[in-house]
Amino acid sequence: MDLIIVDMLPYNLVEGEAFQRLHLNDPDTTFRYRKKSEKYFRTTLMPETYEKVKGKVILLLQKAEWVSFTTDIWSNPAKTCSLLSCTAHFINGSKREKVILAASVLEEDHTGQHISAKLNEIIAEFNLTNKVHMVIRDNAYNMQAAMRCGNFLSIGCVAHTLQLVIHDVIFKDATSMNLIKKCRKVVGHFKRSEQASRYLERFLETCSLPRHVLIQDIETRWNSTYLMLERLLEQKNAINLYMAERGGIEIPTAEEWEQIGYYIAILRCFYQATLDISSDSSSISLIIPLIVMLNSKMTTKDEDPEKVTLLKIQLRDSIHRRIVLI
Repeated sequence: MDLIIVDMLPYNLVEGEAFQRLHLNDPDTTFRYRKKSEKYFRTTLMPETYEKVKGKVILLLQKAEWVSFTTDIWSNPAKTCSLLSCTAHFINGSKREKVILAASVLEEDHTGQHISAKLNEIIAEFNLTNKVHMVIRDNAYNMQAAMRCGNFLSIGCVAHTLQLVIHDVIFKDATSMNLIKKCRKVVGHFKRSEQASRYLERFLETCSLPRHVLIQDIETRWNSTYLMLERLLEQKNAINLYMAERGGIEIPTAEEWEQIGYYIAILRCFYQATLDISSDSSSISLIIPLIVMLNSKMTTKDEDPEKVTLLKIQLRDSIHRRIVLI
């Protein structure tokens, strides 16, 4: 059971040929292990193990004076299942502790009332009703409504807010999106073709560039788009050489490569801020210094090209609109 849980393996592992070969019966002792079915692990041993661990978690949480939570909703790509996560954060002596309490299935529409009811069920299940300090949530309207319904003190996730800032300026701009879509197609060309990838590796060597793999971004994660653009710019000379000799793809123009360079230079500080605020060791005390830093980085300079100046102004305005420092 420990093997299945810790390494997140499927239950049917125990029915596999390799598992059946294990020498679990020692001929030199009276111990004889009777192999159990997949159903036994799934319906008997897993629930028993969960209850034991849950009991230990409840005892640990009793030591906390106050508990804060982070929560989010995850849906699978087919939209057939949605889970509401709830993670407890608290101080135990001189240590900061974190325990994932639940990944609860949302059987109904994701209304604020339903989300609030689910959170209250989880909180009551772990005897934390009178210990809730604050909830960190995303900025979706249903999540904000859930906090109001449950009368929870809450704050929006700053990493998510920074993503919205980038969306305001980059992902809502038609010209920027056309360039990003072109870059996605370039990456897709090499991801789909093993032959094209081989040629690109050869051109990377010719140009004395690192043999890094191109990165395909995920539309809902702007950080991945930043990394995609950064890697493309790194391999610009090899990609241009591939186009000159092999053709078959539409690559950024000289002006568009320059635009990509502007995006990377300006967004690098947002990327680093997102990493800092998302780390396990981060705390709410990081927010004000990070926002002050970002505002400072968005200060325009006389030597800035016109496009860079406009980009900085738009990003600074979005920060001021979305993040109010009291």
